[in-house]
Amino acid sequence: MNKTTTEPNGSNNETERTLVPVDGSELSFRAVEHACIEHSETEITVVHVLESPTSGVYESLTGGSSGDFEDSERERRIEVEKLLEEATALADEHGVSVSTETLSGNVANAILTYAEENEIDRIVIGRSGRSSIERTLLGSVTESVSDGAEIPVTIVR
Repeated sequence: MNKTTTEPNGSNNETERTLVPVDGSELSFRAVEHACIEHSETEITVVHVLESPTSGVYESLTGGSSGDFEDSERERRIEVEKLLEEATALADEHGVSVSTETLSGNVANAILTYAEENEIDRIVIGRSGRSSIERTLLGSVTESVSDGAEIPVTIVR
């Protein structure tokens, strides 16, 4: 599933693409580092997925107002920007340039959809960013991505 581009001289240049989802955990940053070391010749995109409830759900869960929801969303987006800046800085330390994206929706589905729509050749993902209780209750994003991907998935421990 490599994207082939035609150079001005008429030759074909296959550019492989690597996707690295990050959630702020140590293992997700290890995945960035692994991608930079093992796949430095590819186009690397680092993504974070915002799973956000609607303001109505937020209000019923927290008792807060929609203004509180908007403030919370703004704060989360600032945190995501910092997270992606940290991932970019880590890649820079390895002499690799990465692009970043913020996605929204169900985390595993958003990752898989992005990979398919953007002709990604491989996914490099941290084993798990959640505690064992959260994994048990919510399921593992890593497992869902690994099971659902039609491309190679490298799981970093």
